[in-house]
Amino acid sequence: MKRLPFSIITLLIFLAVFYNIERLDTSNQSLINISSFVYLLGTAMVVFNIMWKFIRRMNFVLVILGWDIVYIVLKLIFLKPALTWGGQYSYVTLVEILLISIGAGLSYYVGWNLNDFEDAVEKITFSEIKRAINLNEAIELIQNEIYRSRRYSHPMTILMVQPLADSKRVILNHSIREVQDAMISRYMSISMARALYNHIRRTDILVEQPDKGRFIVVSPETDKSSSSTVVSKVQEAAREIGAQVVLSQTNFPDDALTLEELLNQSEIRLAEALLKRGRKNTHGRKGTKTSS
Repeated sequence: MKRLPFSIITLLIFLAVFYNIERLDTSNQSLINISSFVYLLGTAMVVFNIMWKFIRRMNFVLVILGWDIVYIVLKLIFLKPALTWGGQYSYVTLVEILLISIGAGLSYYVGWNLNDFEDAVEKITFSEIKRAINLNEAIELIQNEIYRSRRYSHPMTILMVQPLADSKRVILNHSIREVQDAMISRYMSISMARALYNHIRRTDILVEQPDKGRFIVVSPETDKSSSSTVVSKVQEAAREIGAQVVLSQTNFPDDALTLEELLNQSEIRLAEALLKRGRKNTHGRKGTKTSS
């Protein structure tokens, strides 16, 4: 989020220099006489790099080379070849290419950060398009699956998925810190939900516990031995968004016979897994300090 305003400020500083570079005169002699079309090209370049999404998604080097080629073509169109290279003209042409390249790079950087910001806003704004079912809304649905499993003697697996927000912590005002934590949690939940939707089976039910920042994957017709496939898909979804997760697993009817008991067992096992992970990380940090 901080990169966007920084990139905009950097571009504004460059444009201030770009549009006033001809004022850098010494002894009443003009050092640089930039062609008029270069200012028009620079303005159009900045606008297009920021506004056109297909340019934002192009390779950084290709964008700069593309605008340099456009500049050279326009230079040959508007000026005679003799006025583009040789003596003072060579110096002016090199300066113009340098300015176009820097402007292209900075405006591309603004567009790239804007694209990243828009993607983040889109995930938050359109989260309702593909969201997990709230646990309170899904209780009846899961109860029906348990009833069906009990009636036909079919197994069922419940996975509780806890994403870990290993983000950098900064010292902020308390209210700002709360907003930051809420935004991080919401963003991770939306990203995780979408990734899970793309990886779990269509017969699986994805349930969200938004107050606890976790998900529950209900897998009908899945016993303990075949649940490894679902576990691997959940882990693959986490890797896709660069998240780390802790899982707990309970099975019907081996571990419990009711939804409440299954969820309680999942809570206990998840807490044990989180505690075990915390101890492991603590020992890892101590080992690192000792070895250094």
